[in-house]
Amino acid sequence: MPESSTPFRLVLTSAGSARQAGMLAQALVEDRMAACVTVLRGAESVYRWKGQIESANESVLLIKTTEDQLEALEKRLK
Repeated sequence: MPESSTPFRLVLTSAGSARQAGMLAQALVEDRMAACVTVLRGAESVYRWKGQIESANESVLLIKTTEDQLEALEKRLK
């Protein structure tokens, strides 16, 4: 990874429900994997699945973290 002038990172992910997003945000901040998580509810995703165009509601999470936490955060999200 190239060197950066700032150790801070913004990670974008989504959750299938507002409840799931809220629980994930709470856990990430409690475990100090994120300084702050902004949950944007009411997003609609449009995608292709098995040859069909589908759509689903979801919540988008903007996770503010540090470069040092990226690997642990990625493992948690998976």
